[in-house]
Amino acid sequence: KLDGGKKRIHELGGLLAGTELQLEVELSEGASESGSFEARLARLDTGVLESLSREAQAAALSGFSMRDGRIEGRTASEEERVLFLSVPSDPGWTAYIDGEEAEIQLLDQALMALRIPAGEHQILMTFYPPGLNDGLLISGIALLILGLFAGLGLLLNRRKPEAVHEDEIEVEEEEEGDPGLTAGLMEEENVLTG
Repeated sequence: KLDGGKKRIHELGGLLAGTELQLEVELSEGASESGSFEARLARLDTGVLESLSREAQAAALSGFSMRDGRIEGRTASEEERVLFLSVPSDPGWTAYIDGEEAEIQLLDQALMALRIPAGEHQILMTFYPPGLNDGLLISGIALLILGLFAGLGLLLNRRKPEAVHEDEIEVEEEEEGDPGLTAGLMEEENVLTG
C-alpha cells in the first residue's frame, strides 16, 4: 500500500524477467473522483551500475587536495569527460586545466562541473571572494582617516595653553613711570580673585 499524496520512488523488490505486475488504485475517503495520477516503472541493472561506478572511479581526480580556497588534482582519461564537483558554485571560483583558464559549468544552477579533454591533465581551482580588494581598500582608507583624526586631536591638545591658577601668578614689581603696566596687572588680579 502506497500513499499517493506525495511524489516518491518506491522499490517493488527484485522481479524475474516476464513477471507481470498488477497496479490497483484505491482512492481514500473524501478524495475527488476526478483528476489524474502518473505511475512509472523502471529497472536497475546492477551490473551496468557497477561498471559505470568503476569507470567513474578510474577517471576521478588523483592527488586530490582541497584547502584554503584551492582544489587541486590530476586526471587521466582516453576520452573527454565532465568532472563533477560537489562544491556549491559561487562568484569568485576560477578553474585552470594545465595552467589555462577553463569555463566552469553549472549543474542544476548550484554545483560546479568542468569539461576535461582526453589525456592527462592537472586541474586547479581557486576561490577569491569578489569585493575583497575593494573592502580592503575601503578599510585601509578608513583606518588612515581615523589615524589622521587621532593625530590631529593629539596635536591640538598639546597646543592648548594650560589653565592658570591664582596661586601661580607672579607679579613683578612695578617699574616707575609705566602706569599702564600696573593697571593691567591689577585688572588681571581682580579677574582671577573675583
